[in-house]
Amino acid sequence: MRSSSRRRNQYKFHILRKESSYIAIYDNEDVNVILDDLEEQGYLYLDYIRAKNSVLAVDKWQQVQKEEVARLHHKNRELQETIDALEKEIEQLEKNSRSNTSGSRTRGLNDLSPYSIIGVPEGCDDLQLIKKNHKRLSHIYHADKLQGAVSSDEMMKLINGAYELLTKK
Repeated sequence: MRSSSRRRNQYKFHILRKESSYIAIYDNEDVNVILDDLEEQGYLYLDYIRAKNSVLAVDKWQQVQKEEVARLHHKNRELQETIDALEKEIEQLEKNSRSNTSGSRTRGLNDLSPYSIIGVPEGCDDLQLIKKNHKRLSHIYHADKLQGAVSSDEMMKLINGAYELLTKK
């Protein structure tokens, strides 16, 4: 008797649904004919599971589906919160960039120290490093490279002025 109950626990079921009713069909040799019959009657094939009996098969399938739906709703909520936070951050960045555009051009580059303009640490006495960075920056911002851009002239004046200050020490 016990051996048959163990075998029964291992039976597999096919789950079908029509509107709000569910059906569980034992997996046996005639199952394909039965499934075709039920699909012709309008039943939709849903899943293939292992359970004790057909009632448990349907209950288990419904429980798994509810858990999956709940998990997806939770994940959707988390993603929506992330999207909302990113949109707020983008709005804040756009607002800050709009408010900073008017004053940044007039005071930004002129307020930098000569060390930061050349790209060396504060208090650097290494003339080799200063010359190397000056040469690199002069090559980048040279007027011939940037083809007459207004910012290249301003940058070259700043770079050359910072270089003179640092090499006179």
